[in-house]
Amino acid sequence: MYKTYYLRFASQEEWDTKAAEAGYKYQDSETQQISYSVDSGAIDVIGVLYNDDIVINEEEEELVSPATPKEGWHVNIRVRQIEEYDAENDQYVDQSLPEVLNTYIVNPQTPSRVFA
Repeated sequence: MYKTYYLRFASQEEWDTKAAEAGYKYQDSETQQISYSVDSGAIDVIGVLYNDDIVINEEEEELVSPATPKEGWHVNIRVRQIEEYDAENDQYVDQSLPEVLNTYIVNPQTPSRVFA
């Protein structure tokens, strides 16, 4: 079974730092191109999301005001769910996501993008 996590970072730089700490960031030694990958899953780096508040003058087909950005840098991660039993607390604990990313988890009511 797979689980999707919706993450929000303060900036792209913060995501890059945490992705590297989690072992999700790779850089090609020849081209220096950066990519993100996870075993048994997928990473969708969305970046900036926008509110649905664009205003267009339909009569003149002109933009009155552009959509405003939502707070943060957004990343969706889908990984194989791993639960380990914690005998001390008599419960299963989700170990799917590296601990360094746990504080960035958000739970949107209606995600802007999801995995198919």
